[in-house]
Amino acid sequence: MIINDPLTGDAVQVTADYRLKVACITSTLEHQINHHDEECYSIGVSVTPNAGASTPTCILYIKNNSTTDLILSENMLSVDTTNVFVSINLGDSGTPTNTAAVPPVNRTAGSGNTADATVYIGADGGGIGGVTGGNAVTTIKVIAGNESRYFTSLSGIIVPKNQILTIWASGDCTGL
Repeated sequence: MIINDPLTGDAVQVTADYRLKVACITSTLEHQINHHDEECYSIGVSVTPNAGASTPTCILYIKNNSTTDLILSENMLSVDTTNVFVSINLGDSGTPTNTAAVPPVNRTAGSGNTADATVYIGADGGGIGGVTGGNAVTTIKVIAGNESRYFTSLSGIIVPKNQILTIWASGDCTGL
């Protein structure tokens, strides 16, 4: 059966089960945002948190300054040691200390877009001070040394304007 739009005259074919017949191209939302909006970014971090520390060390601080939600969708973690716990936290507060700014890199070559976010690692490659109070939304344990882990959150980790995401590491961290 063919149905025509009475205003435009556009036609669509409908099956006996009332389903549209279409040909489509699918892609992930992340690809759409990167390819068409040029708003996907990467942050490269190389730190050595407090080796042997029994308490977690904040290794990455991201504050979203944009009215557009920041969505953390994919992560790659590499460690040079064993038994490292890494957690992604939301809701930390405070003024970060011992920091070095890290500019997010746009994932579309030639794009002039920049991320409207404040991003820090520890100034000496170690930990960031002055932030507390967040709650872990994801925790990863890396058992073997010299290992890389790719992980993704199906729901994404969403950071609205003026909210903070931090990444913490604990255990025998000698190279993260």
